Amino acid sequence: MAPPSVLHEIPFSLTPAELSLQKMVTDLYQILEGAGPQSLIATALRRRLESSLAALESILRGLAEGAQDRFDGTPESVEEEAAHEMRAYRMDRSTAEKAAAAVGHALQQIEAIATDSKLGAFGLALNHIKRVGKPSRRICVLTDYLTTLYYLAAEIEGKDISYYLLHGAMSADDRRRSLKLFRNKGELLLATRAVLIEDACLSEVTDLVLYDGPDSEATLRQVLARFDRFGRVDQLCVHVFTSSNGFEGLAAKRLGIIRSVLG
Repeated sequence: MAPPSVLHEIPFSLTPAELSLQKMVTDLYQILEGAGPQSLIATALRRRLESSLAALESILRGLAEGAQDRFDGTPESVEEEAAHEMRAYRMDRSTAEKAAAAVGHALQQIEAIATDSKLGAFGLALNHIKRVGKPSRRICVLTDYLTTLYYLAAEIEGKDISYYLLHGAMSADDRRRSLKLFRNKGELLLATRAVLIEDACLSEVTDLVLYDGPDSEATLRQVLARFDRFGRVDQLCVHVFTSSNGFEGLAAKRLGIIRSVLG
């Protein structure tokens, strides 16, 4: 029997430009929070802010274009499914004008950000896992959003890492093929959480990187169950991101869930 999973926290600090963006998104959140069904979009904004600049930019551009149902293509989360059901909903003029101004400012701020602190911490963590671990380290990186998955894939491209993708926009055959290739010769699997829970049993993975934290203890246990399967030999190392100066509230709650289960 493999030893219990162990938690590793990946620290990073937001730059002043990133903190400014966080304040802008918080202001937009407050505009949308009380606007009926629009509050679903407000929650989705905060989740994407915590996930990646790419995921946040995707939803902001959708709002800027007045396309509240445009996100990452195939819905991969409850938030996206809810948003797709809101096609007929429109904000009142006053709220829409305030939201449009806030969205524009946030998009401008994204363009001004030169360094993604969380993405940089991700790259350093991958290098560390490869350097100090056994040659046979097998890594799975999990995100809630397809946009974030492609964002991470672009970061890994060009590095000396063999990686494969697993997400809902792939056909069932392509997902099976990707899993087989990863098991046979891959070092890293980039996956969306919803598809991984549905499709995969990954007892060979040694390191699980949660790029996005879980919404609940039940969700986390569902994820961990895909790795803690019959045949596991090595201890599973679970890596999570901890910001020293941002992402308060819901992000802190998700980190608390992880620590309570694995700490």
